[in-house]
Amino acid sequence: LRSTTWSPSLVFRSTTGATREIVFASNRLQDSLGGDKGTYKSIRTRTGLFRHEGVARSASLTRLTGAGADSLTSATQPVSANETAVYFLSDQSGVRNLYRLDSERGTARALTSLPYGIRQYDLNPANGGFVYSSVQDGDLYVGYRARLDLN
Repeated sequence: LRSTTWSPSLVFRSTTGATREIVFASNRLQDSLGGDKGTYKSIRTRTGLFRHEGVARSASLTRLTGAGADSLTSATQPVSANETAVYFLSDQSGVRNLYRLDSERGTARALTSLPYGIRQYDLNPANGGFVYSSVQDGDLYVGYRARLDLN
């Protein structure tokens, strides 16, 4: 049991070098680094995405997905394309698929609608290259799309 899933998935640096952020998936209870880390009775298996400023000693977090510990959906494996677009896996439709989050608008939309769900993926935001794995009828399946529409 881990009291928090601190698994940073990306570090984004702007071309000017002025912005540095870390986006990660976590099952933390609060939008704070200094808050209660929870116990085995309070930790949820659902995860949300958070953004940290990337500045040493900053305790400021911004929740990007999920509505707190009682959220019924999970968001994992974030990949950044630029300062506003974050791609991630979510099970909000009941099956884990790839979503795009527009962090300025706070909206997310599904990019895939695979019937068996995605276990893991890799994405090249520059050209839309997309590879993923899923389990179909007990067998591991690896799929590839040369150009996934990311808009």
